[in-house]
Amino acid sequence: MPPAVERLARKYLKKPAIITIGEAGRAVDTVEQRVEFVNGEEKKKQRLLEILNTNQFPSPIIVFVNQKKTADMVAKDLSRAGWSAATLHSGKNQEGREAALQSLRNGESDILVATDLAGRGIDVQDVSLVINFQMANTIEAYVHRIGRTGRAGKMGVAITFLTNDDDEVMYDLRQEISKSPVSKVPPDWPARGGTAQSVAGDEAEAGCGRFGLRGWGCRALGLDVWSLWAERSVS
Repeated sequence: MPPAVERLARKYLKKPAIITIGEAGRAVDTVEQRVEFVNGEEKKKQRLLEILNTNQFPSPIIVFVNQKKTADMVAKDLSRAGWSAATLHSGKNQEGREAALQSLRNGESDILVATDLAGRGIDVQDVSLVINFQMANTIEAYVHRIGRTGRAGKMGVAITFLTNDDDEVMYDLRQEISKSPVSKVPPDWPARGGTAQSVAGDEAEAGCGRFGLRGWGCRALGLDVWSLWAERSVS
């Protein structure tokens, strides 16, 4: 539960019981976590449709974004492509939110495009796929997002689109994926730590070494290992 709610419970309740399913703060082992480097909104839209059009993932599907305007934009693009999409974000009142969820539950909508408002405590059965169109700002929010799939013992898939702007959560995301028995960290993942945790000098050296550069020399020259890796991955 959110830290603020936990503090309130401990303050006003006598010996509250806390029930945790799985390991708190960690994704469940039934979710296969995948990452793809997709830089640019248009390329993200194209890749999103490519994934959906494979027909590998039955509805319901949830697509997460970080802003309500992005949710509306993605939903419109999906509708133009022939998909039935509903939106869930802070710009909707409670009645509108419930209607969006109900349309996903009863099959009227194939896809729910949502902000982190839907990341916690939303009960939608049999979600086969979660796509992070935009990576969450924190690893905690990421875990809650992908927890919408892989529930009740069923397997689920979570695909995250990464960009240069996600550097600050890169280390934590890599650590989260490495804990999963059904997920694999891409072998060419850049040796970067962002602000979540500093990377040791030898790791930075190894990252720069892929491009024929010396680790700390990269930083001295103002070069970004993550950007270099990204450019190579799309070339």
